[in-house]
Amino acid sequence: MTVRRRDFLATIPVALASATAFARQGDVNEALRAFLQPYVLNRSTLDQFLDSKAQVWAKFDPELGYLLRNAFVRDGVDGCHTLARYQKSGQRQQVNFPDQPCRMNTYGDSFTQGHQVSDGETWQEILAAHFCEPIRNFGVGGFGVYQAYRRLLRNEATDQSAKYLIFNIWGDDHLRSVYAWRWLAFPDNAIESMSGTMFHANPWLHARLNDRGALVECDRVPRTDAPNPNAAVLKKSRRSPTDEWSAQRGLTAHVPAPRLCYCRSSSKKKLLISPIEP
Repeated sequence: MTVRRRDFLATIPVALASATAFARQGDVNEALRAFLQPYVLNRSTLDQFLDSKAQVWAKFDPELGYLLRNAFVRDGVDGCHTLARYQKSGQRQQVNFPDQPCRMNTYGDSFTQGHQVSDGETWQEILAAHFCEPIRNFGVGGFGVYQAYRRLLRNEATDQSAKYLIFNIWGDDHLRSVYAWRWLAFPDNAIESMSGTMFHANPWLHARLNDRGALVECDRVPRTDAPNPNAAVLKKSRRSPTDEWSAQRGLTAHVPAPRLCYCRSSSKKKLLISPIEP
C-alpha cells in the first residue's frame, strides 16, 4: 500500500482530531494505548533501521534521529527509478565540479534533498552546472525546520562549512520541528508504506515554546533499560508518554502554517532498494 504525499499530509489533522475526541470519551491512558496500537513497531523494522549494512532508506543518527543511505527507489516520474547516493560527509553525491572548492551549502527537507530525482537531477546540480561551481546538498527527507537547523550547526562547525548557506523551508516543516516522535502524527493509512524499508520517523531533537513564549530545545528520547523496545521509544526523561502525546497534538493544532507555496509532482511509490557502495 502506498500513499501520495499530498493525501498523506491532508490526513494528519484528521488523525490527530480523532485521537483527541477519543481521549475525551474515557480514561486518557486507555485512549493513549488505543491510539498507539497502530504505531507499534515490529522488531524487524527496528533491526533493519539499526543495521549499518541493511538495504533500507534511512540509518540511525543519535542526534538528528536519522540520516539517509544510498538507495535505488521507484518513485520518479511515470514510475521510473531514481538513484540517490551519499558521501561519507552525509551530503548527496556531487555530480558537477566535485573537485572544485565549494562556496554554497544547502539544508532542508526532501525538497532540498531532491527526493524522487536522481543525483544529477537535483536543483543543486542544475544551479551548479549554471554557476560552474559545486553546491553541496545536505537536505534530508522528513526533516523539520529545527532538525535541519541542527544539522546545519553540526556541519558548519566542520571543514565542510561554506561561505553561503541556502536553507529551504516547505509546507509543514514547522510542525515537524515540535514533534518529539513524528511517527505519532502519521495517519493509519500511511503506517504501512512508512514502515519496513522506508522507516525513518524515530525520536529526534525538537523544539517547543514554553509558557513565556521562549524557545526550548529538547533532547531526543533517552536510552532506557526497559525490556520492550517500543517502551524504550516512549519513555521520556521529564514527561510521561501521556503528557508528550497531549503536548504534541495540542501544538499541532495551534502552530500557524507558513505562507509558502512549492509544487512537486507526486507519484505512487513502489520501493526497490538495492545495495550500492559509495
